[in-house]
Amino acid sequence: MTDFIAGNAPKVQTLTNILISVKAVWLSGHDPWDFEFMGEEFSARIYDYEFLERVENRELAFGHGDLLRVNALLTMSKVGTRTWSIVKVWEHISPNEPDSF
Repeated sequence: MTDFIAGNAPKVQTLTNILISVKAVWLSGHDPWDFEFMGEEFSARIYDYEFLERVENRELAFGHGDLLRVNALLTMSKVGTRTWSIVKVWEHISPNEPDSF
């Protein structure tokens, strides 16, 4: 068991309402999807079960250039490991859809 000392605890950053590019999706199971944010590629699990249910029910389809507007957590360990988690998906944006603004 690891003892957590204040200086050794991971740092968590909340990223609210950010746009991330979808690079690869997993349509079964709870495997991480692949994304890109500000030039950084990363894998993240999605914990928004309402969104995942919509994907499973075929309410959403994904293609090249799709974006997600999300709230995410970025956890940085003391040794520099970065772990992404998608906690809420607000919007799926397809490049074929007209602008919503």
